[in-house]
Amino acid sequence: MDRSIRVARRVLALCLFVAAAAIHTPAVAAAAVSVQGVSLWKTDASPVAWTANPDLVYYNGVGSDGMYEGYSSNPDGSDPSCLTCSAPSFPLAGTATQRGVSDVSSDGSYMLLEVENPNHPGPPGEISSEPGKGAYNDLWLASTDGAHMWQLTNVTAPGSGVIGTMWARFSPSGNQIVFDEMYAAADDNLGYWQIVVANIDWSGGTPSLTDETVIDPSPDHFMEPYGFSPDGSKIIFASDLGQPSWMDSQIWEIGTDGSGLTQLSPEAPDGLFTNYNEFAFFLPSGGGIVYGRTVDSSRAGIDYWLMNPDGSDSQRLTFFNEPWSTESQGYTIAGGLTFNPDDPDQFLAGVSLGLKSQSQSAVLVTLSDPSSSGGLTASYYANSTDFQGAPVTAIQNPSSGMKWPGAPLPGVSSDYYSARFTGALTAPLTGAYTLCLVSDDGAELYVGGQLLINAQSAPAQRVCAVTALTGGQPTALELDYWHPQGDGYLQLTWIPPGGQSATVSLSGAPDDWSGTAAAGEIIPSADLSPIEPSTDSGPAAASTATAQTPAPAKVLARAHKRKRKRHVKRRRLAVIARAHHKRARGRRRRRR
Repeated sequence: MDRSIRVARRVLALCLFVAAAAIHTPAVAAAAVSVQGVSLWKTDASPVAWTANPDLVYYNGVGSDGMYEGYSSNPDGSDPSCLTCSAPSFPLAGTATQRGVSDVSSDGSYMLLEVENPNHPGPPGEISSEPGKGAYNDLWLASTDGAHMWQLTNVTAPGSGVIGTMWARFSPSGNQIVFDEMYAAADDNLGYWQIVVANIDWSGGTPSLTDETVIDPSPDHFMEPYGFSPDGSKIIFASDLGQPSWMDSQIWEIGTDGSGLTQLSPEAPDGLFTNYNEFAFFLPSGGGIVYGRTVDSSRAGIDYWLMNPDGSDSQRLTFFNEPWSTESQGYTIAGGLTFNPDDPDQFLAGVSLGLKSQSQSAVLVTLSDPSSSGGLTASYYANSTDFQGAPVTAIQNPSSGMKWPGAPLPGVSSDYYSARFTGALTAPLTGAYTLCLVSDDGAELYVGGQLLINAQSAPAQRVCAVTALTGGQPTALELDYWHPQGDGYLQLTWIPPGGQSATVSLSGAPDDWSGTAAAGEIIPSADLSPIEPSTDSGPAAASTATAQTPAPAKVLARAHKRKRKRHVKRRRLAVIARAHHKRARGRRRRRR
């Protein structure tokens, strides 16, 4: 497309941006999905696609020559095959260039490749030309067996006005693609980019791009597309549109024709890299968007969040950057991801331990939807640390680790609240289980109607106790938590029979945190139920009742009455302890 036409389209799009851009300010709502587990899939791997037929994962990794190549492997990481290591079909690209897979069609037949064009200023193989960074990259289409490859763009062609491409993605139908074009570099940001939507035309048996639509709502900005909406009508992307710098980039959507520009990611207080958003991907069902965000990250890294398709109900999914979390990996940048086509609750994600780190590791993230697979009924009591008033309820799993720098839910104050988690715990095996609790401030754990753990600690400390559980038998569980002021934290884990502790240190946490995080393993949401087991065991079960059997209603009522009295006293003690701790922290800071 002629450069002058593209410029004219950007000017027109700028007018539309000023006149019609809609910016949501979504409210944070109750968590509906949590992370059940995170495990390492493969080191030195950036996953980009996962197909059902054939059942393969496609990823990029650094080869022995220090250059990126594209690979495929089985879903368990076995039998890796390099797709770009020996590619005689690259007539304009030498062997010492960066190259990688950008996306694979849903039927597994074709893949989009990013291949560095060697005819550019400077030596080939520069870091800025790595897949996903785009400088001097051309876009190629190839069969997934590597037998056929066709060049779709040429950034070095005279008058192209383009100096790089990246993030090429197929539409759901496979007959359209979206990709990014860099038209100017910038020393103080990520460069100036425009989004291109194009058809793939197979006239004459050779594919080419036709009917290109350039999307650039406001020129001279960073823009990075991640693909089409499930119905193929919109593009989801990250950009610093309307922001003071690229460090405040947000998630946006826009129609494939350039209309309907809408900000999706929530606004947050300004600050250096404190509300940076990137890497947004629709859930396979289309019912939500997983995206990367720096908000509330104690290490200022990127963790995964989840929001509704309209940007509402944003919630944090991972806690890679939190020293207290069992997911902690140090300073972490969460990157691109791809979902398991056979299990929509799993995705492979590329994470790096540095903002400019060349190598990534791929981790398998398993989600758990408490509304269908378990969790506990969480009742939050606003302006009350002794469970008084009408609660705000949700279904949550406190085992995954919950930290509240502010209000835990809309309608609940950030200070002086309490929470009660109730339901049933079903152990997979019979035996002695060690339950461990960490809380800031106080908490009590009741199993089978009996007080098992009494944890009163500010700052957080770990308290563990052993209880006998019968495999497959639901046991009543209640976790009471009260919080006067400051940051809140709660986590319940277990060590199954024969298991070992996996303690995580909190030594790198802020000054008002100390001690040790929960030991053991996260309790799967599937082993928790928001429904308490019936207290009517019946004549046949009466002879086998044990201490795990839920206490009768009158016994529980008397127990709650005693707890309320204790909470009143503990609330006063907690406030005093918190005030003393803050004064001590202030003295330490003044001495420094």
